[in-house]
Amino acid sequence: MKERNQTLGPPDHLTAMSEYQIKLEAIGEYQEALRYKTLNENLCNSLLGLLGQLSRHYEKNGMALPQEVSRIMEKTSEVLDTRIKASDLARSPVHTS
Repeated sequence: MKERNQTLGPPDHLTAMSEYQIKLEAIGEYQEALRYKTLNENLCNSLLGLLGQLSRHYEKNGMALPQEVSRIMEKTSEVLDTRIKASDLARSPVHTS
């Protein structure tokens, strides 16, 4: 009977199972990241809607919008714009010349 060389590594079925488990974990982490991304985008959209209503309220009552509210609106818009651009880039085909 031929002995297995211990320096070659684990048997193939163990290696395959480990690779499979690693891939499953990576898929799970990716799915969780997508859920957080969606949640974050929904929160940003809700915040922008709320800030828009607040802005209209101030305008309707002839009051100046507080600088902090304006800053938050701008920052939230920037975050969403960055995410949209990143999403568009991820969907665009890769051109190699």
